[in-house]
Amino acid sequence: MEAKQLPRRPTDAHHSFVLGQNGSGKTAGAMYQFAWRSWHRMPWLVFNYKEDDYLDSIPGARELGMHAPIPKEPGIYILRPPPVAGSIDEVLVRANERRNVGMFIDEGINVGEHSKALRLVLTQGRSRRTPVIFLTQRPVFIGKFPLTEAKFLQTYFLQAKVDRATISEYMPVSVNDLESLTDHHSFYYDVEKRRLAKLGPVPFGDEVLDIFDARRARRFNKV
Repeated sequence: MEAKQLPRRPTDAHHSFVLGQNGSGKTAGAMYQFAWRSWHRMPWLVFNYKEDDYLDSIPGARELGMHAPIPKEPGIYILRPPPVAGSIDEVLVRANERRNVGMFIDEGINVGEHSKALRLVLTQGRSRRTPVIFLTQRPVFIGKFPLTEAKFLQTYFLQAKVDRATISEYMPVSVNDLESLTDHHSFYYDVEKRRLAKLGPVPFGDEVLDIFDARRARRFNKV
């Protein structure tokens, strides 16, 4: 039976990984998660490798240069790194040292399988409150360590058999079930609770942007 909402949302103590090929619904799923995260209480850095218009359309999001200081003010900050391995390592280290900084990484394959900075953030994320939402279309190329640090896994359709086999090692779902996923449908696994749910299409577009806008408005109404 398909659920229409996330059974349990990630918190600042959790890293969430969203996987799927281009056009599968991966970005929509990640954005729906992101809309409910803590960006109204602390800064979140959005690494927009693909110049995705959906990310750019988040109400109130601000541009941030790759060499700019890590913001202290809550909000959403869009960074545009070059799509090469290691291009965000220095920012990841500074954000981790700063503490209380969330990170949305799209597309994670550009971080590189051997990024020591990413390992640092994923390892210390809970104690330093540096939660990560990590998107990738090729989990086989990000290595096993990042997947072991994820407390929530959401997977959409993956074209390559080797990617489906990789994810089946971390979620209680078969390779055949993963292959049967249609566009915008996903499996959502709460690692801590060991609960798996099959999700239908999540809210998308203006409906999600309205969530961002409403939560931003409530924050400023309290000032």
